[in-house]
Amino acid sequence: QVLFSPGDFFKKMPVTGGLTDPLLYGLILGMIGAMFSYFWQITLHGAMQNFMTPEMLAATEYSPFQGASLAVLAVFTPFLIILWLFILAGMLHVFLLMVQGAKAGFEATFRVVAYSESPYLFLVLPFCGGFLAWIWSLVIILIGLQHAHETTGGKAAFAVFLPLFICCGLVIAIAAVFMGALMASFGSMMNP
Repeated sequence: QVLFSPGDFFKKMPVTGGLTDPLLYGLILGMIGAMFSYFWQITLHGAMQNFMTPEMLAATEYSPFQGASLAVLAVFTPFLIILWLFILAGMLHVFLLMVQGAKAGFEATFRVVAYSESPYLFLVLPFCGGFLAWIWSLVIILIGLQHAHETTGGKAAFAVFLPLFICCGLVIAIAAVFMGALMASFGSMMNP
């Protein structure tokens, strides 16, 4: 129900009752999505090798989706999913607190984040599944925070989109510094 009618789901969702059930839900769906993602990356990596130049093949020689690296990645994936759920919930809750939109506790935010793992079932689709999952997960988090904390859509949107703007801003700033350093080094090479 959370996947197709998140508004109805979050209106009925209790905001307390423990973290175990939502954590297991998020972990199971996150693992299913990760396994589909790994499957497609392994499958398509082999198929794409026919179209790669020797230089590109050399660059992908140490891919994490080969042999023992894949096994290690599969072992650590559950821990990474759990860590991600807590980090994202903590970040969103802090941003909600900044705009006085967190009327319920951290548990309500965590439940929303854990249940927002549902769209990662879209990773069964090989090319667009990740994008669809990411977008729909943001929509579910937005709706979920609004209902779980009984706050406005604007405050929920602030909590959801501020981390994206911060990340994009950091990427742009790092790229600008890198490009500036690159241009300065080219400039010093041109002027002996």
